[in-house]
Amino acid sequence: MAHAPPVAAAASDEPAWAAGLGLALADAADTLQHCSQALAAALTELGDIDLPDGAPTRDDARTLGPLGPFYLARELDQAGVLRAAEQVAGLYGSGAITQPVGAAGPLLRRYWQERRNRLTEAERGELFERVFEAPHFDRMLAALMRDLAAHADNGPVEDLREAVALEVSARALAEFLLTRAGGMTLFAATEIVASITEALAFLREPALHAAFSVRGLWPLVALASGDATGGSTRSLQDHVDRARNGQTVLGWLARATAAGQHRLDLRAPDTAGVIAAAERWLLAAPAAAPPPTLPGAGRRRSLVAG
Repeated sequence: MAHAPPVAAAASDEPAWAAGLGLALADAADTLQHCSQALAAALTELGDIDLPDGAPTRDDARTLGPLGPFYLARELDQAGVLRAAEQVAGLYGSGAITQPVGAAGPLLRRYWQERRNRLTEAERGELFERVFEAPHFDRMLAALMRDLAAHADNGPVEDLREAVALEVSARALAEFLLTRAGGMTLFAATEIVASITEALAFLREPALHAAFSVRGLWPLVALASGDATGGSTRSLQDHVDRARNGQTVLGWLARATAAGQHRLDLRAPDTAGVIAAAERWLLAAPAAAPPPTLPGAGRRRSLVAG
């Protein structure tokens, strides 16, 4: 697949909670490119292979690198971004959209033509579940977020009890993910992040919003993905918040694993950002207990663009 065009800056009618999503996707693409380069370098230098002892090591740490972007992709996929893009591109490809769509036209055409080269929704879901196995992953990630957020009022002084709790939860999540992530995760994350970036490039187009009689990107996503429930905007906001902030925290986990030190350096310049990301993720986390629930049967609106 060709590289997707960069996502434009947030339009003026986009909600504040969606600001920064383009930067998060750009960061994800940069991380995945770095991971690909590191993997290529490791393969060229491959010598004797020693079996791992089951605990995270510096070599294991590069396996965790793609997981922040992969998690970002999971949350945005669950928000319905790709389902909406596929639906809209399908309508455009079939000629059902008769109004002008502006600059979105060539992007929609290419997205429709390349549909068989992308992972299907079922394939994406299987890959996400293989790595982020429910309900175990969600519980462990929530525990890590709570232990990170507990450092919010510590200042430069470390609380030993909180530091040990963080070390335990971070190591547990790293070990859990290392048993599930592999080379396929990097390639899947790269493809899905590129697909989301490409999808947002045309879903942001104001002419396309006019064709569907909606006011902006996220109402279009809610409509085209089949989410027409009253709480759709809140649900989308939660997915976007978890996507951006989860990527930040999982990036910290990968770096901490590489350093062999799952504790916060309270004087490091990026520590405040990691703690803030954990706080924001917790605010967007489902209020219900972690056990999985059946998806709701939301009422579908008819997709008519005339």
